[in-house]
Amino acid sequence: MEERNKAAVLEFYTRMFIQRDLDVADTLISEDYVQHNNTFIPPRRDGFKHYFRKYFKMFPASGAEIKQVCAEGEHVFLYATHWAKNWLFGVKYKVIDIYRVRDGVLVEHWDTIEGIGLFSRFMYMIKPLLRL
Repeated sequence: MEERNKAAVLEFYTRMFIQRDLDVADTLISEDYVQHNNTFIPPRRDGFKHYFRKYFKMFPASGAEIKQVCAEGEHVFLYATHWAKNWLFGVKYKVIDIYRVRDGVLVEHWDTIEGIGLFSRFMYMIKPLLRL
């Protein structure tokens, strides 16, 4: 079960954050997806897609590098670095994501995010004001 869950999360993360393929949400995120860190991302699959449509528009260049992934039962833990740029500025941050996977589909998510460098930390703190 753990290997199947890791494979689902790795496929999702690669397609979503490295290839910027938002369509992956339709097949690998459950419709009633629970986003525990909903400060920025609204609940459910539709909320996730709504947020990242705006994110990809605001940051026409972005990506991620997966550093580590492990699984235990239904939970997959992933550590990655992310970057995002637009015409005005760029940010870098590191993320620990925790997904609960059921039947090969992501059903629940927790995360912790930390900016890399002073500017990225500042931008993350004021992110709610940007209405992303």
